[in-house]
Parts: sequence; C-alpha cells; structure tokens
Amino acid sequence: MVGDPLEEIHTFTQAVARGEVSCDVETCLRCGGRPVSFCRHDARKRIFLVILDRLVHEVLSLLLRWKCPLCKKTFTTYPAYALPWKRYVRKEVLRFSERYVTEDQSSYRKSATEGGLAIFYDGSDAAKIDDRQFAHTTIHRWFPFLGSLKRTARDALRLIREKTPGSGIFRKILPVPPWKYRSEERREVLFGSRQLLQVESEFRALFASSLFPRFATACRWR
Repeated sequence: MVGDPLEEIHTFTQAVARGEVSCDVETCLRCGGRPVSFCRHDARKRIFLVILDRLVHEVLSLLLRWKCPLCKKTFTTYPAYALPWKRYVRKEVLRFSERYVTEDQSSYRKSATEGGLAIFYDGSDAAKIDDRQFAHTTIHRWFPFLGSLKRTARDALRLIREKTPGSGIFRKILPVPPWKYRSEERREVLFGSRQLLQVESEFRALFASSLFPRFATACRWR
C-alpha cells in the first residue's frame, strides 16, 4: 500500500481511469448471488478529505459502481482509504474516533485537534480564503456508523477466536465513561464503536489486514 494518503488516492484514481481496477467482491451486495463476474457500471466522482500537517486537503477521487448480471442491480465498492458515506478518509475516521473513545478525559473538542492545536482547511489557493476548521461535531457523527457494524465486529471476532483462542481481546472490558453519553442509546453506540475499533486493531495485528473495506464489504457494512 502506498504510504502517502494523497498519493494513494491519486494512484487509485488513475488506475480507475485506465480501467485497471477489477471488482474485488465475489458475492453481490444486493442479492447475495455469486455470478462469474460483475460488469463495471460507472465511476462517480467523490471528494475525499485528508489531514496533513494540521490542514484538511480536498482530493478528487473516483468510486466504482458494478452491476450484477443476476439481479441487474448496482452497488459501490470502496478503495482501501474510503468508508461509505464518509468524506474523510478511513485513516482519519478511525484515528480521531479511537482517540475519543479510548482516552477517558478526551472531549469531542479536544479530540478534534492535533497536539491541542486546531485543524484548518487548506487555504493555499491565493484566490480563496478558507477559515473553516475540522469540527468536533464531525467526530460525533461518525459513531452511529461505527457502532452499527455489529456483524462486522462479530464475524471478525469469530476469525480471531479460530486463529488465537486465547486472545486477550475476549477478556477485555470496554467501559465508556458515563459523562460521555446522556442516553442509553448513545452509550450503546459508543460501546459498539469502541469494540469495533479494538477488534480492528487485533484483526490487523493477526491478519496484517484491515477490516476495511474488504471484510466489512463482505459483511455488507453491517
């Protein structure tokens, strides 16, 4: 994998434009069928956000949509740096979310900084003045998505158990400080998110691969 996130996005986008990217799923995400292959339907433009040196950079990318020859429906697959319905790249979503749920004294505002300093949008274009900041409410909105991936976490835990039955992840308690939520629904969202992030870390260590996007795609992002 390319180390620089900007270069990773550019490399993937160029490969899509040249028709060099094939569908990396075997089962249709709409009907569950397993055709011999999927047909490329289209490539839609998407702006992704990457944080570098306390600046949010906007990067144009392409997302591929595929058509199932069995049900005739289309679905989207995501490159390694992307998550469904998220403009920020996967790395940023997981990094800032993990900071909030694992650091007991961290607030949303504190989590949305780098070394305690605000993160601004890139304003390098002389004709454009951009004083927007990376908002703490953005992190708040990520958790319902992360906490909803219960099937992904459950199936990943099953694989972890098969590979290392004595893994310490099954003995860890994942409390969420009560001051971080005001309702039982929010507590469950944060608890599920924290569990998912811990499973992601363990899964990556054991299998040298992230849950995202391929494993989560196979679980239909549930």
